[in-house]
Amino acid sequence: MQKIQTFSSICAKIRLPRSSCRRCLSVCPVGAIEFGQDVVKVGSVCLGCELCVAVCPNGVFSVSDAKGEDNPIADRLYCSKLIADQFDPTSSLPPEIIPCISSLSPTFLLQLALRIKRPVEVSTGQCERCVMERVLSHFEKVTEEVRSLFELFRIPHQPLIVRRGTERDKAAARKHYHAFETTFDRRPHLERRNFLLKLSGPVLYAGRPRHEEDGEKKDVMALEKRIPERLTTLIALFRDHQDVFSPGDRIPFYAEIGIDSSCSGCGVCAVLCPTGALAIKRTERWAYMGWTPSHCSQCHLCEEACPERSLHLFPGLDVEKVIDESTHAIQSFNRNICPDCQHEFLSRKERDPCPYCQKQEEVMQDYLRTIYGQSWNSIVKDESTIK
Repeated sequence: MQKIQTFSSICAKIRLPRSSCRRCLSVCPVGAIEFGQDVVKVGSVCLGCELCVAVCPNGVFSVSDAKGEDNPIADRLYCSKLIADQFDPTSSLPPEIIPCISSLSPTFLLQLALRIKRPVEVSTGQCERCVMERVLSHFEKVTEEVRSLFELFRIPHQPLIVRRGTERDKAAARKHYHAFETTFDRRPHLERRNFLLKLSGPVLYAGRPRHEEDGEKKDVMALEKRIPERLTTLIALFRDHQDVFSPGDRIPFYAEIGIDSSCSGCGVCAVLCPTGALAIKRTERWAYMGWTPSHCSQCHLCEEACPERSLHLFPGLDVEKVIDESTHAIQSFNRNICPDCQHEFLSRKERDPCPYCQKQEEVMQDYLRTIYGQSWNSIVKDESTIK
C-alpha cells in the first residue's frame, strides 16, 4: 500500500498550534489532512496524490513505496491517470508512474534532469477532468522554480517537457505498471522520499545528525531536529556547480535572518526550529544564537513564535553560505544563575532580573487579585496605612 506517512514532531502547527502554516491543507484536494493533539493525521479519503509531500517545507510527509535500491532511474514519467481504468490510488507505484504532475518537487525534477542530462519528459492525463485540477497552479510555481535553478546553474537544456499522453503513452504506462505488479512482492521497500538519496549518491548526509558536540548535555526542552532532503539536495547541487558562481552572488531560494535589540534571549525560536538552523550555543560564561542559513526551511516558525517579534527573515543569501553550510553568531548573551530560584537564564545585560521569578511574581499577584480583589503590594500598603 502506498500510504502517506507523517513525522508529526517537526510540523510547524504541532510545535506551535497558532502557526499560520496551511501549505498541506491548502493543496489537499479532498481534505484528508487533520491535526490532532501532537499528531498530524492523513484520513482514509486520501487519494495518494502526494501533494502534501511536495509542499511541506519541513518534510513532515513521506510515502512508503516498493522501490528497490537496484531500481533503474526513470527517464520518462507518466501520470497515474493514464492507467486510471485499472489503478487504485492507494497502491504502490513504479518509479515511472507519478500520482499527479503537481506532486513533483523542484529538487526531484532538478536531480532527475541533471542525472539523465536532458529534459524530463512527463506525459499527463486529462488534467481538466481530474479532481486535482485545482492545484495545478502549484505545479506552475514548481516549474518556474526549476527553470530559475537551471538558469543559476547555467544548464543549457530545458528541465521539463510536458505533453498530453497519447495511446502509445497509455500502453507504455500500463506496461510499466504490470511489470511492477508482478515483481512487487520480491522487492525490498524504500520510501519515496529516500528516492532522492539514490539519485544524488553518497554526497548527501540524510539522517546524520548535524552539529552535535561530544559530551554536550542535551536540553531537556530540545525537540528533535531534522534537515529535509530538499535542503541537503540543494546544498549538494550548489557544491557541484560552485564554479559557475562568483563571490557575493545572491541565491533567491534561501533566506537571511535579522534580529533586533528587543531579543530577550528566551531561546523559544531555537527550541522550536525544526531543522536546527537556529541553535543556542553555550560557553562557560556566555551563550550565543547560532544561525545556519543553508539549513533554514523558511517555515517562518521562529518569526511566529518570538514573543518580542525580534526575528525577521529576508529573501536572498550569499552563495558561499550555502556551499560552506556556515554557522555564525547573530546574537550573544550573558549566562546568569538566579540566586533565589537557581534557574539559569540568558540576558542581554549582566544584571537583568530573573524571568522565572518575574513570572512567578506575576502569577502570585494574579492569584491574590482573584481572592482579595487587589495585589499583594496594595494589601501591604493598606495594612501600613491602618497602623
